[in-house]
Amino acid sequence: PKSCFYDDIFPIAPVPVREENFLDFGALPLRQASFEYDTVFIGDYRSNITRSDRKQLIELLKEHGINIYSSYGDDKRIHQQLTLDAYYSNARVNLSPSGKVWDSYRHTEFSKYMRPLIMPSADCHIVGPEIGDMSDAVLYDIKLFDGSFQINNKKNLIEKYEALIKDESLCAVMANNYGKLIREHHTRTKRSKYILETIKLRINWID
Repeated sequence: PKSCFYDDIFPIAPVPVREENFLDFGALPLRQASFEYDTVFIGDYRSNITRSDRKQLIELLKEHGINIYSSYGDDKRIHQQLTLDAYYSNARVNLSPSGKVWDSYRHTEFSKYMRPLIMPSADCHIVGPEIGDMSDAVLYDIKLFDGSFQINNKKNLIEKYEALIKDESLCAVMANNYGKLIREHHTRTKRSKYILETIKLRINWID
């Protein structure tokens, strides 16, 4: 966590993405006539393992009448990768809530769909620059309350979401900014170089 950071401990989050993801999928057009869904979430949810803001985010959007396709928990269905790509590429905005910790493979992998992301603000140190709220992604704050992680200021999150979904230009800018951030800092090649350089610096420091 950010409050327990030391000079000899180095971050590795978020999970880096394979470069092939971008090559295999390619960039989708940001502007299209219509989308089947406002947003989509397909994934796991186990109340004793997964941070609770995942379920809370999905239910919050549903409560506000947002057209969301969701498959998680007891409602989890089997999806092949082609089906996943079809759903995620047909949503105006994609969701990347917390997993077991803040980090989730979605944080980096979903940049390939060229759609804006909604994700929690990092509560740990990450490699590279901080993710910018409403410039790189729609961020929401989480707090630990009564033993579970809760979304802080739900009203603000909904307001940001509604502002984004009405602004096609903002959607395009945000998706492009985030894609650039991931390609420059969070591919497996970039992370491997970072780890090697960090080890080299650490060895020199000990010497």
